[in-house]
Amino acid sequence: TLPMGGRLLALNWVLEAIRKGGPVMVPIAAASVWAWWLALACRRDVAALGSPGAAGTAEVRTRLRLLATLVAVLPLLGLLGTVEGLIVAFDVIQEFGNGEPRMLAGGIRHALITTEAGLVAAIPLLVLHRHLTGRLERFVRHARDFR
Repeated sequence: TLPMGGRLLALNWVLEAIRKGGPVMVPIAAASVWAWWLALACRRDVAALGSPGAAGTAEVRTRLRLLATLVAVLPLLGLLGTVEGLIVAFDVIQEFGNGEPRMLAGGIRHALITTEAGLVAAIPLLVLHRHLTGRLERFVRHARDFR
């Protein structure tokens, strides 16, 4: 775990990214936290398959489907933020013309931050989802072969 100073720096970084990325960053952050919680629970459940008291494969599959949905939604939320940021940039152009690049930078930065956040959240979760799905399917095949 991070020492207290490191945790505060990480929290400040996240809060600053949310501020710069605009309102779409809130659902990106919430979906990301939910997806990581779900991924770690699925990891625990897949690792415990076959042991007494383990979650059933149907329950794990349900969680993995929900995780897949969140993984698909995260980049779409990033894209929504991109569109929102570009609308802000075009509003600046409409209001002030395109002679002020500094004024356009806020909308463009907003667009890029949300795109990055959606992708940064989704990519490792996608890899973990595929890994866990593969492990679950191997367990199911192995259990079927033993019958």
